[in-house]
Amino acid sequence: PRLILGDLNSGAEKGAPPRLARAGYVDASGGSRESTFVGFDGMGSELTLVHGQTRKSTTKIDWIFLRGFRVESCSVLADEYTAPDGRRRQRSDHLAVLAELTMDGSPIDA
Repeated sequence: PRLILGDLNSGAEKGAPPRLARAGYVDASGGSRESTFVGFDGMGSELTLVHGQTRKSTTKIDWIFLRGFRVESCSVLADEYTAPDGRRRQRSDHLAVLAELTMDGSPIDA
């Protein structure tokens, strides 16, 4: 059994996620597009665009990929608190991804 998880800095169409899928890994979220990179205010983080403009954006870049496990559940967890200025804030600019897995007994190729 194998797990690859974390902030892959890649959306679903480019980078690590499609490569992992081609290598036989399964996305624990079942293809959910729920955002995990949301900024501390939950409205997005500023990203610099090609021509120097910035905008707020949210996206899914935190992943759990697996082989040799069965996914029982997978969810994105928000953990907000009230800041001293009274605003609701996230504890991180990324939301946690939680998956409950069981071994499926499938043989795993090396």
